[in-house]
Amino acid sequence: MSSFTTNRNHVKLSRKTEEVAGLYGRMLKDRKASKILFKRNFFRDWKEVMTHPVREKLLEISRNAILEIFTYITRKKKKKEKP
Repeated sequence: MSSFTTNRNHVKLSRKTEEVAGLYGRMLKDRKASKILFKRNFFRDWKEVMTHPVREKLLEISRNAILEIFTYITRKKKKKEKP
């Protein structure tokens, strides 16, 4: 489970919410992910898998927050891959 601070709120993500954020993080290199409509639709769908407390704290999607989550997930995966 990852946690981070956004909008002065400390947020802990469930595994499912973290997975979706990681998916978005991997998509940041794609031009589609920079489109406003894509971001709005993604955030709406992402909110469906968030826990209620997280939904109240995350009011908008932040590229920095997504990058932070994506970096955390990437590091965690690399640690698991090491023998």
